[in-house]
Amino acid sequence: MARDRKLPAILALIHPKYKTPYVSTIMVAIITLALIMAGIGIDDLASLINFGALSSFLILHVTVINYFIIRKKSNDYFNHLFLPIVGLLIIGYVWMSTPF
Repeated sequence: MARDRKLPAILALIHPKYKTPYVSTIMVAIITLALIMAGIGIDDLASLINFGALSSFLILHVTVINYFIIRKKSNDYFNHLFLPIVGLLIIGYVWMSTPF
């Protein structure tokens, strides 16, 4: 996102030897350490990450249906309707059964 100018450009810096985004990795580590030192437990952080990831995948499945079936008027109902609904149901079940 930093390369697309949606986040500060410094986060897009790539390490010359390892070819990884090292500034953003260090920043996430510092934020995580600060939260843990502030009293937020690692279990709470893991729950927050799980909640965000599962929520984003739920939204992704809805957008697949919206984009292909509603906007593009696709006739491939198996790939663009059935499979996203199955994914929605599975991820929705996991999301609902996860203790946040």
